[in-house]
Amino acid sequence: MTDAGRAGRIVVPADLDAVTDVGEEDHSEVSAAAVERIWQAASYWYQAGMHPAIQVCLRHNGKVVLNRAIGHAHGNGPDDPPDAERVPVGTDTPFCVYSAAKAITTTVVHMLVERGHFSLDDRVCDYLPEYTSHGKDRTTIRHVLTHSAGVPFASGPRPSLRRMNDSEYTRRKLAELKPIHRPGRMHIYHGLTWGPLVREIVSAATGQNIRDILAAEVLGPLGFRWTNYGVAESDVPLVAPSYVTGKPLPPPIAAAFRTAVGGTMQQIIPFSNTP
Repeated sequence: MTDAGRAGRIVVPADLDAVTDVGEEDHSEVSAAAVERIWQAASYWYQAGMHPAIQVCLRHNGKVVLNRAIGHAHGNGPDDPPDAERVPVGTDTPFCVYSAAKAITTTVVHMLVERGHFSLDDRVCDYLPEYTSHGKDRTTIRHVLTHSAGVPFASGPRPSLRRMNDSEYTRRKLAELKPIHRPGRMHIYHGLTWGPLVREIVSAATGQNIRDILAAEVLGPLGFRWTNYGVAESDVPLVAPSYVTGKPLPPPIAAAFRTAVGGTMQQIIPFSNTP
């Protein structure tokens, strides 16, 4: 093992092959050398010591051409004790993808638009009648999807993240939001407000939970075991925990991050690891 060097880094194993998992790959339509170059870049990135694990799955013309993982799923975070059990990552190890789920959600939204459940230019209040205060009645679904709805963070008392699965509570808190600009004026990342808004719009328009729609219409047909919002409590031990790595954020960036997502990285990451 090499020395972790300084705080915020993982211990990079001397034997990388021992922590590398290679899944089924099809190189019939691609250059194997090109695939290796891509993987070599991922391996070099891992050796920088900032990621406990890296997974890469690349498809070309519907075929999986690169399916590999390197590192540890458990036990090799910067603050893990030296005697912690280190569990190598696999190509099938599930991870929390955080805001990458927005791309998955947008796929569901566009599918529902194609099926006529709503239009991107429909007003949010057409589906959430309470979403009208402070000029929010002009907000469209398109504004929400493009992060231009003017509500990038909660105004007033901060809502409880632990109650966000409560639809009635969520709609009440969304109704209380006070925009910082008129809808469509500018784009500011809606870290915590985007998901609840889209979820409640979909629920109101279809009468179904977006999680159930995703499972039935996308994940099931594709044969996906994971990639939904959250996991069953019994599956939590299978999920690789997330870690804070690297140097602390500079104060101005840390403050902006705290405003956008409701806490520091040191607070949010442990929260995301809990059921």
